[in-house]
Amino acid sequence: MIAYGHALRCHLRNEDPAEQIKHFLSGEDLATVLESTHRPLMILHQLGRDLAVARDRHWLHELNFPFMDAQLNELSNILGGCERIKNTPIPFSYSVLIHRIVASYCLFLPFGLVETTGVLTPIVVLLISYAFFELDAIGDEIENPFGLQPNDLPLTAISRNIEINLLELINNPDRPEPLKPENDILM
Repeated sequence: MIAYGHALRCHLRNEDPAEQIKHFLSGEDLATVLESTHRPLMILHQLGRDLAVARDRHWLHELNFPFMDAQLNELSNILGGCERIKNTPIPFSYSVLIHRIVASYCLFLPFGLVETTGVLTPIVVLLISYAFFELDAIGDEIENPFGLQPNDLPLTAISRNIEINLLELINNPDRPEPLKPENDILM
């Protein structure tokens, strides 16, 4: 599971996960994962295989298997959702249209407000225009939330916390420290 968290993060950021996952997979499993073009999916496949082996050897209670299998399916759904977010860019024509609509609205806004706001029209237009232009900029910024920019999701910290929590569950004393923000930015 730790390898899956790191592999998913690296997959979403187009990074090589080999260094992060090598400590959590057997030599054969690691080789299979590294040969795969879709590493997080291969790890999920291996987890499913290992879960089936545990069921067949009666290491799991018969009621636990469906729950654990459902959790693997949910991880697969999460993987698919993240890939859809990553691989579905906002179409260029939509982006241009939004920019033009915001600019046109802000350009003509003073004419609609001058009668009601009078001499305060420039200040009111400035505040409203600022809000619209910032919302437009936010839309551009969140198009790909998986990168390494300051406003992107802190996937490295999230995968490190998953690692720490899972190692704690199995009473492994060799847990890494949580990542600390650098310049108030958590990656």
